[in-house]
Amino acid sequence: MSPSTVENIAHCEFAYLRDLLIRTHMQNIKDITSSIHYEMYRVRRLHENNTVAAHANGIPEHRLVAHEM
Repeated sequence: MSPSTVENIAHCEFAYLRDLLIRTHMQNIKDITSSIHYEMYRVRRLHENNTVAAHANGIPEHRLVAHEM
């Protein structure tokens, strides 16, 4: 089976462009994923866990404080 026209380097430079962009921006992608996306997920999960624990202890939700970045 032959590669699609876009993937065929004899007809198109897309594969070279894709590889160049991934190589040059991979560290930036990793940094953004770690510092923004993971931290937002972590804060959301901590808030959910605190809410569940507070409800189990009888603390009203309006007294909960989320510690966000």
